[in-house]
Amino acid sequence: MPSAAGCSCPGGVVAAWTYEKFRVDAAVDAVIDHFYSEVVGIFWPPERRYVEEGYRTLPFPWHEAAQPLFSFQTRWDLGQVMGYLATWSSVQRFKDSLGRDPLPELRARLLGPWPHGEPRTLRWPIHLRLGHA
Repeated sequence: MPSAAGCSCPGGVVAAWTYEKFRVDAAVDAVIDHFYSEVVGIFWPPERRYVEEGYRTLPFPWHEAAQPLFSFQTRWDLGQVMGYLATWSSVQRFKDSLGRDPLPELRARLLGPWPHGEPRTLRWPIHLRLGHA
């Protein structure tokens, strides 16, 4: 089967993977979900939907292979989480468009469900599409 570039690659394998928003617990997740969709949501590029859909809607012209469900975990304190959130393209677009940083307000909202900013376990669901010619 031809690849996306139009060449034939016998024995070739393609893997496309992405990860979702991290998950901590219901209270933290609700704050992050609100921030993601209601605060910086309009600043995500349209292609972000592919990530949100776990790449399930990407054109995939290969024979798809079954893959396991998996995730990875990190243990971060609130400062590390805020540093990570500062890398989101939507946060930068928010700042460029509105001339202010949305993260201080988010940090204040997270202080309730994230007592003392102590390290917490973050779970990152991984989505994988695996195919072969």
